[in-house]
Amino acid sequence: SGTNEIHFGTAGVESKMVIDSSGNVGIGTASPTSILELKEASIVPRITLLKTGILTWFIGNPSQGTSNNFTIGTDSGSNTEILTLSNAGNVGIGTDSPTHLLTLEETDTNSVQLVIDNNNTSDAGTETSTIRFRHYRSYVAGLNDAGEITVGKEEAWDASGDRNSYMSFATRLGTNGVQERMRIDSSGNVDLTSGG
Repeated sequence: SGTNEIHFGTAGVESKMVIDSSGNVGIGTASPTSILELKEASIVPRITLLKTGILTWFIGNPSQGTSNNFTIGTDSGSNTEILTLSNAGNVGIGTDSPTHLLTLEETDTNSVQLVIDNNNTSDAGTETSTIRFRHYRSYVAGLNDAGEITVGKEEAWDASGDRNSYMSFATRLGTNGVQERMRIDSSGNVDLTSGG
């Protein structure tokens, strides 16, 4: 063993775990380079979380290490990857092969949905949920708002049948910032005047 190191081993194996002089812990490696380093060459390099009677979860690399993805998933006899981060930086939910920054996939009879919840319980009738788009501006380096899609309430939803909403679309005109250009109200009417 090295100087000022603590090694833990099993029969016939000199070291299975080491705490080095810097306080780094290595499991499967005698030379950890971070606070905790796990290394395994022959089996799945992952951490498994299991509670009796509850589905097993894993964090790490699936498929016996044949992919270079980082995954959070379940294991009920075979790997089921719930969330995958590829080595290209793409994130996949429901897919182990994300092709874009965020890829959502659903294989059963349900539709693929991205749900945005506004759980403001004041119910003032002014609550909104917005998807905002931004682009890089080189004149003054940095990201600037470019447009947005907003869904909002037309009224407080505090009585039977009061659940009217609208969808609006906004774009940017120079220094005027992002302004609403079109609104579809709860009756399906389209308003092309600024402000809805």
